[in-house]
Amino acid sequence: MLRLVQEITTVVERGPVGLTEVKQMEQLVALAVPRLQQTVLCSRPLQPGRYLCYQDKVHGFVIMVLAWGPGDATPIHDHGIWGVEAVLKHSLRVTNFDESETDPQPMSSMVISAGDVMHNLPPARDVHRVEHASGDCALSLHIYGKEMTNNRSFVPGVGFRVCQLACHDLCLADVCQPCGVATV
Repeated sequence: MLRLVQEITTVVERGPVGLTEVKQMEQLVALAVPRLQQTVLCSRPLQPGRYLCYQDKVHGFVIMVLAWGPGDATPIHDHGIWGVEAVLKHSLRVTNFDESETDPQPMSSMVISAGDVMHNLPPARDVHRVEHASGDCALSLHIYGKEMTNNRSFVPGVGFRVCQLACHDLCLADVCQPCGVATV
């Protein structure tokens, strides 16, 4: 993962992140997926949840691994920041919604499987829901342009509200042996 951190840093430090930069990061992640599958999948088993693997103190981006158990799903939500996501194990269903503040309607849905990489760049594809689609414990990699301590989640009858997100810290050495890396 150290190599991926260095590559993402090179893209992010060039300046504002737009579509060109997000697509470059998407390609870098796609190239890294086979390596990450070998290391992350060999690490200790993860309980369902969000695990912070790396936080860049200079540029602000984060790298997380999410573990999804059967039945796990996010609420309809948005991030308000760019992101690149990859499925490392099994599959997830991603449903994109329109941008209605009071009654978001599904616009498209797709199953993304191990090895698939996608991105979101507000406002496009930012309002979505992710759910476990197959296997015992699906794993996904998420790179966001900022620390994700909260997001806007849709509450039926209320609309979107800012919600706090729980996260476990996970030392890269625990996930991606033998490389290990310290936050910068």
